[in-house]
Amino acid sequence: MTYAHFCEVHAILFREFYPWAGQDRCQLGVATQVSKGGIVDFEQAALIGKAVQWGLDMGNDAKRMRQQPGAVMGAFAWAHPFLDGNGRTMMLVHTELCRRARILVDWPSTSKTAYLAALTAELKDPRARHLDAYLAPFLRESDRTDDSLTQLLALPGLDGLDATSVDDIDYDTSDEKAMTSYLETKRIRGEVQDTTGET
Repeated sequence: MTYAHFCEVHAILFREFYPWAGQDRCQLGVATQVSKGGIVDFEQAALIGKAVQWGLDMGNDAKRMRQQPGAVMGAFAWAHPFLDGNGRTMMLVHTELCRRARILVDWPSTSKTAYLAALTAELKDPRARHLDAYLAPFLRESDRTDDSLTQLLALPGLDGLDATSVDDIDYDTSDEKAMTSYLETKRIRGEVQDTTGET
């Protein structure tokens, strides 16, 4: 799977609702930097395709997907490519990557509160593998013939009825205070940024 596939999943889900479905923040030229609930600053718009592809590269490797499904999910979440619908898109893509790796996450047995806490910790410090540790007890062996529809319908939040009430906050990279927060997030994540914006 590639980033183009990731964007197509978003388009399939939301093209009846948003004229920009399938287009990321960079393509739209808006929300160059995003923060959610003041908890974490996500990847800059210019680098989100690279961040999602990093997760997809891990997920396309079946062995690595089986070992690090949380790292894959964390990469998608860190990228935060779209103005809305990120969670539902990454859940669908993640479920397909799991299917290809012959595993599944028993999402109905998870706790949304605990999952979001682990995801937030993953975003802040992916090296500690918080999300891999959280998902480990819920991983099951699977078979490619498993009923994909049943698995997809079991995904939390896919219907959009249990969305968080905290809105994303977008700002421009010229916002000095916001950029300081973003760079601190990058530093904590162990990413070094040079003056060209490359990591």
